[in-house]
Order: sequence, then structure tokens, then C-alpha cells
Amino acid sequence: MGRKKIIAGVLAVVILAGAGAAIDRLLSRPDRIGLEMEKERLHDLHDAILRFNLDRERFPESLSELVPGYVPASLMFFHPEGSNNPARAIAWDSGAGTLSWSVPLKIRGIFARTVNTTLSVPRLAVLRDPLKGANAFRQPRDPVALRPEDIVVEAELFQSLSYGWEIEESESASGECYIHLKEGAGDVNDDKMEFDPKVRSGDFYNITRNNARLEARCYFEAPADGEYLLAVRTRAERSRCSNMIKVQVDDREFTVGHNGSEPFVWLWHAPGSMFLAKGHHSLGFHTFQDGVCVDQAILTRTRPDLSGNRIFSGGHPQSAVRPDKIQPLTLSLSVDTLSITNAKAPNVIIYVRNNGQLQRHAKLQVCLDLPGHRTRERTYEIDLPADTPLVRFPCEIDLPPPLEKKEYLLRCRIVEGSAVIQERTLVLYSGYDWSVLGPLPFMATGEEGEPENARELAPSYSFAGRTNAWQKYSEGFSDHFGVMDFGRMFCDRTYEATPSVSLYAYTEIEAARSGDYLLKAAGDDNIVVWINGTKVATIAHKKETVIRSAAEFKVQLNEGRNRILFRLNQIDGQWQACIRFRTADDKVADITGVPFSQQSARLHAPPLRP
Repeated sequence: MGRKKIIAGVLAVVILAGAGAAIDRLLSRPDRIGLEMEKERLHDLHDAILRFNLDRERFPESLSELVPGYVPASLMFFHPEGSNNPARAIAWDSGAGTLSWSVPLKIRGIFARTVNTTLSVPRLAVLRDPLKGANAFRQPRDPVALRPEDIVVEAELFQSLSYGWEIEESESASGECYIHLKEGAGDVNDDKMEFDPKVRSGDFYNITRNNARLEARCYFEAPADGEYLLAVRTRAERSRCSNMIKVQVDDREFTVGHNGSEPFVWLWHAPGSMFLAKGHHSLGFHTFQDGVCVDQAILTRTRPDLSGNRIFSGGHPQSAVRPDKIQPLTLSLSVDTLSITNAKAPNVIIYVRNNGQLQRHAKLQVCLDLPGHRTRERTYEIDLPADTPLVRFPCEIDLPPPLEKKEYLLRCRIVEGSAVIQERTLVLYSGYDWSVLGPLPFMATGEEGEPENARELAPSYSFAGRTNAWQKYSEGFSDHFGVMDFGRMFCDRTYEATPSVSLYAYTEIEAARSGDYLLKAAGDDNIVVWINGTKVATIAHKKETVIRSAAEFKVQLNEGRNRILFRLNQIDGQWQACIRFRTADDKVADITGVPFSQQSARLHAPPLRP
């Protein structure tokens, strides 16, 4: 009888325990569901930290660094007592690499209890080769020796290079390096026009908002009082343009080169002479025409023979004079193209000029801003020998696949200790998908056509009795800056494109938010721009190159989809256009081009089935 009572008691306990567990599960179910949701959010945060680690090669100091590029701000908080109760911040220890709730979560059943979770976040090593520098400057081969009192300046050894000037390499150059001005001036169109500081001189494609002239500058020492002849070795990109440059010695300016000179070869130009007192002086190269390359400058007491393909050496050594405003290191960021595609990443080379001629150790930081407010950073330890004036560092840019159609900001800086010695930026551009209607009969900027007045664009239009269908523009026609070249598209010529014609071009873009934006437009020869059916910009002039016609317009964009249409009128010569959108203060905007396949305007017939 006693045994039966024991068994009955045990069964009763089991039954009651099972019933209690069932009741507990029922009562605690909302909290347990909330617990699993909070665990999932914690794991999402864990993965976001790993992505941040891969991009920047470090942990975030605080979780706020993850917002908004990696997580929304709401993911940094949790609800320990349910979603209807106050939120608490998630705890992150960047030193230990641990992620946890700052207080335990409550589970309320028959008996209340608490649960806490800690996740360890491993530090991920980004495997890559160390960045090794190489001497970029070599002594000239077979140079002509100058006299001891003469001065020789190598252009690539300038102590200051602003945006626009890039160092490039060629065996035909003295020292096998030279400097190249890729972006010309929008405010100077003849050698008699004074520079207007209210108008930017170059940097149209960059984000610096600097009205100063694009300049290369160095300092030298004249060994004695006297009259010095200035001569400069330059190379032009074509015969009728891109072959002139402004050179300034102290406060005296010279025009070097002339339209009609022989292109593609190095030529010496001697624009004049000046009196120099013994002591320190400055030599500067300024913006005038884009595409000019500069190799050497000499200042001599007697005129040397400048014929042939000669280079010079010897003379009074280039001075190590460095005024306080000149940084000990000069950074040059050179890139073969700013127009990028999924198949074409830019070839980036970083040059560092050691102005102080001392052994230096520094950090080289390369940053690429990615879509979604993410930034990919790489930091390299570099050594700069005292006896190597110019060090070359190849740099790989890891673009995110697939590449969205937008602008990407590339930043490079030299850091010593905690001080940023110098920073350079370049804007890489993956061009929008443009549909082009043309060539059409010439239309003046004030004329109206059918496309700009249509509620919906048609696949084709008739002009002067001829039917024209929209064609897809290929980025392969675009130049270094992403400028669209319709001469190459329609007649395979850049400089002598079809004259007296017009075209329309259409695309769609997505803006992350509505508001004020900056439209950066340029057209050779005239351009009219419509946004969502409203005319917003007109550039009408007799005739200018695309960079000299560049202008900025304040415009409004809607959140989401926006329709962009422009008409480009061609008089003669080049037939080019450029359209960019930036924030109101000219920074890279969160704007993405819509691919052909996703555009609302169906302008292209689908491919025929085989």
C-alpha cells in the first residue's frame, strides 16, 4: 500500500510538473518570442561589425559608427521588458570584441527569470600584400650639362601640386617622369584675360570648391644677381588646343606654348627673361588649357641650344628651400581614368615627394566611399628614404560588384603620428544609362521640339521627314572624366564631329531624398536640360569646349525616380556633354542611375528571340 502511494505521488508530481511547464510555456511565450527576436537582432549587429571590420580594417569605436551605412539606428537598442517598454542601448566592448545586452532580458512565466547573451566578434584580417614603394625619379639619360650658375627644375619634383596636376611616367621625359594637367580652366579662354577669383579655375569634377587656380609650385635659389632666361619643356595633346600653359616666376607671369604647335612630342619654349636677385624665388605653373604636360624648366644666364629632343642637367642644384606653408611631403594621386565600369577599374598610383630630404615614416590611408554610406579604408605603413625624392606606390581600388551607376569618392591622405599632412580626393564616376535620339537637324537653344513637350517619350520621332529611333549610349565613348562624346558615337571622331546637328539624351535617376541639389552641366556647343518635364538649365554661347562651358545650377529633385532629358546642339568641332548631380554644397550625393531595363520609359525594342 505504501509503495502505491509513492508511485501515485510521483505520478502526481510529474503530471503537475508537466502541467506547470506547459503553463509556463504558455505564459512566457511572448517573452520567449521577444528573446529570439532580440537574439536575431544581436546577430545582425554582429555581422554588421564584421562588414565594418572588413571595410576599415578595425572595429568601430562605438556602435554609432555603423549608422547608417551598416545598420539603422534602431538596431543599436533592445527592449529588455518587451517592445512596449523603454529601450536600452546594446553594450559593445571594442577592446574585447564582445556584444551583449546591457541588462538581462526578463522571461515571465510561472516563475520569472532573466537571460543574457554575449557574442564574441572575431577580428578579421584583411589579407593583402604590403604596399612597397619604388623610386620614381631616375637621373636623366644623356643630358646636356648646364653651367654651375644655371638652374634646372624637374617638374615632378615640385613641392606643391594642387588637384588637377598628376605625375605620370615616360621614358621620353627627363627623370622618366613629368606632370600632366588633365583638367583645364573654365574661366580663362585667352592669354589676355585676367584670372577671375569669383569663378573656379578647374576642379569642376572634384569636390574641393576651391576658387584658386590649379597650380604646381616649387621654390629655388638663384646663386647670383642677374638676368635669367626662362625655358620650359612641354608636350601638347593636339595642335590647335591643349598646348599652352601659364608659368609664373615670383610675381611675373609668362605664357608658354602657342596654338598650332606640333603635338605629341616634347618641345622647348623660351617665353622671356627676368632679373633675379640672389636668394630664394618661386616658380609656378598655372591652369590655362587642359592636356598640357610639363617635363623641365630651366633658368639660365645665357641662352642654351634648345633645338632637338634634348634635356638638361647639372647647374645649380634644385633648392631644398621649403617655406612654412609647404608641407614636408607632397602627395600626388594619379589615375588613368575617372570613368569606371564593372569591367574597368581605375589604375591608381600614389606619388609621394619628400620635400625635407629626411628619412620619414608615415601612414598612407586610402578611402573609397561606397553606396549606402559605407566607407572602405586601407592603411599602409610606408617608409620614405632621405635620398629618394619621389616614391611611387601602386594602389588597388577594390570596387564593390556589381557597380551601381553613381559617383564614388576616392580619398588619399598622408598621416604622421595623428596629423594629416596632406589629403587628395578624386571622384570616380560610373555613368548613367543614356538613350540618345540623333543626329537631328540643328535646333537653337530657344526652339522647342516634340520630346521635351511629351508626357511620355515615344520609341521614335520624325524630324525633317526622317524617322529617328533612340539608341543606347555606350560608356566606351566617354573620356577620362566620363564626358559623353557623341562625335565618337555617331562619326567615330572627337575633334571634327558632324557639324550643324542636334540630339536628345534621356535617362532616369533615383534620389534618396527630395530637396535641393546641384546640377553640374557642360555642353559643347549648347545644351538645354529638363528635369521631370521642367526646363532647369540652358548653356548658350557661340562656341566653347566642354570644360569651359561648365556651369552649375540649383535644382530640385524628388525622392525616388526623376526623369532627365537634355538637348545638345552642335555647331562644329567637338560634340560633347557632361551631366552630374551633387548635394547643394557640391559633395557626392546619394543618387543612383537607373539601368535601361528598369527605366519607366520603354525606348528600346526588346531583342528578337532566336
